[in-house]
Amino acid sequence: MNALTGEWMFWIAAVGCAAAEAAIIVSSLRTLRLSDGAKAAREAVWAILPAIALAWLLVATWSQVKRASAHEHMNMPMQTGA
Repeated sequence: MNALTGEWMFWIAAVGCAAAEAAIIVSSLRTLRLSDGAKAAREAVWAILPAIALAWLLVATWSQVKRASAHEHMNMPMQTGA
């Protein structure tokens, strides 16, 4: 797969993940109004934590996609490890 295809695949997946996570957060916020204080706090945490983890994962994945893309353009194999 060439670099451009990999980048397009990443962005399509990233937009899909972000849309799904946004829908989860919106749904969770709607139910928070109907919940008591302690349950609402737990619901908020369990809606926000996956969003933070997903954002971190997407940033880490994008950096690897760009790293692999740079090595492909230089026609060099990508080195792994430190």
